[in-house]
Parts: sequence; structure tokens; C-alpha cells
Amino acid sequence: MDAAFIPPRPDIIFVRLASVTLRTICLIILIALLQVETAAASLHGRILDALTLHPIANATVRVPDQSLSIVSESDGAFAFDGMPNGTFQIVVTHVAYDTLRQSIQVGTQAGSISLYLHPRTIESGSITVTGTPVQERVFELPQNVTVTTREEIDESRATTTAELLREEPGILVQKTTHGHGAPIIRGLIGKDVLLLYDGIRLNKPTFRFGGNQYLNTIDFESLERIEVVRGPTSVGYGSDAIGGVVNVIPQTPSFHDPARIVTPGFAARYSSADEAASY
Repeated sequence: MDAAFIPPRPDIIFVRLASVTLRTICLIILIALLQVETAAASLHGRILDALTLHPIANATVRVPDQSLSIVSESDGAFAFDGMPNGTFQIVVTHVAYDTLRQSIQVGTQAGSISLYLHPRTIESGSITVTGTPVQERVFELPQNVTVTTREEIDESRATTTAELLREEPGILVQKTTHGHGAPIIRGLIGKDVLLLYDGIRLNKPTFRFGGNQYLNTIDFESLERIEVVRGPTSVGYGSDAIGGVVNVIPQTPSFHDPARIVTPGFAARYSSADEAASY
């Protein structure tokens, strides 16, 4: 007589399946943790000045692909922990240096890197010596001052020094002939507007009222810049500076500088209105 078939108990089957499933889950979690541990890396280094090799503090170091950002310490050090392996672009910015963008290989490159920033040239604005007894920035002066630079003079279509002032706001130039030209500032002209050549007076209070030709006695090609002060400056220059001051400053030769290179140049201007030409 054959033995009777006894089916397995359901509770025993459930326990065995649960045991196998639990072991599988634990194994999967362990493998995942090992992979994460293997993939995680750290990136650290220093930010240095490219010229002096001094550390740069308060530089912002960013890894845009990972949305990471940090500020360098006083010794220029920075560190990113938990970065995955791969190639990433690092962006370093500082107010006094040019922005640096560099690709870094995380995981295979040396543990510490050095990033070098080049100093940035910061424009400080025009410097004037007319508004006050000492040199100051135009933005810090109490008077309304404008400065015409050498570059602006070269780009101008003017043929005389007086015509250069036509492009300045708040100035009207009275001109009846080519050799004539008198600036009108704050509604005043002639002896009420002081004209200076490198700080030396061109007109005086004893001169006649009205237009004059003193500015046109100066070759504008020899000028470095023109400084114009609008409004009364009698405290600094006397009673003939009621309307304002025009100070034309010549270029300073430097023949003693052995590094100076003299190059020839040619410039020409032509005006079709009066058929005037200058070379």
C-alpha cells in the first residue's frame, strides 16, 4: 500500500520564502552601499594668486553640475566631500581676480589641487586735478565735472580745441570764424569762464567781456585730456571762475624712459561744410 502524500504546511512555506527574500534584500542593500562608498570621492585644494602665489581668501568655488558652492578659507583652502567620480567643471570667482573655469577629473586626479587666479584690472574712473587742489576721482567731487580723454579726442571730428567742447553736455561754444571759439558755461562767457593750460591761466578778469580765441591757440593734438568744471569755483580760482573752469592738460613726454617705443602716425580731418582740412 502506497504511502499517503502529505502536503507541506503553508506556514512553513511562508517562513522559508520570507527568509530567502530577506537575505536577498539585505544582499542588494549591501551591494548598493558598497557601490556608493566606492563612487564617493572628495575634492580639496587651494586658491592662489598666479603672480605672487599668495593664498586668496573669500573666493567662491562652484561646481555647477553638482550644484555645489563654497568659499575659500583664509589660507585659500576649499573642500568638497561626497562627490561622484567623473569630470566636472570648477568655476572660481573673486572680485579682484578674473574668473577661472577649469575641468577637474575627480577620483583619478591627485587628492589636492591648486587653482591660480590672475589679478583683474579694475577701472577706477577718471581722475581730475581741476575741481580741487589735489587729485580726486570725478565721482567724489562736489562740483559737476567731466573729463574728455585722449581716446575721445582721437575719435572726435573736431578741428580745433574749442570744437572739442561742443560735445560736452552743458557747454555751448560761440564761434564766428574758424580761429574763434569761446565756451559758454552756466550762461557766462569770456572773462567769467576761466581757461587754464595745465593750470596756467589763459585769461584774466581784466580781459574784455565776450568771446575770445584763447583756446584755439592750443593744438588739441598735443593734449592728454580736457577737464571742465561747471558752476562757480571762485573759492579755488578767484572771481573770474564764476561760470566754470576749462583746464586743458597736455601730454607729458617721457624721453628718459628706455622702454618707450616711438612709432610714427598720421591723422587727417576734412570738413565739407567749410572745406577745412587738417593733417
